[in-house]
Amino acid sequence: MSVHVQKALHIIQKNPESINLKIMADELNIDMSYLSRLFKQEVGESFSDYHTKIIMEKASELLEAS
Repeated sequence: MSVHVQKALHIIQKNPESINLKIMADELNIDMSYLSRLFKQEVGESFSDYHTKIIMEKASELLEAS
């Protein structure tokens, strides 16, 4: 897995609420379209779908904890 995708996955896991594809691409200093294609190739789902899934998982964890 590429360094860019590894970093993106780490950032999404760490703080999914304050990130989107543009912010992520800027953070990694790469083109947004390139990151989108690379993410889809290496993770098997789009950045948006993966990001939404992580946000939903985090929300579920918070609900279970309360």
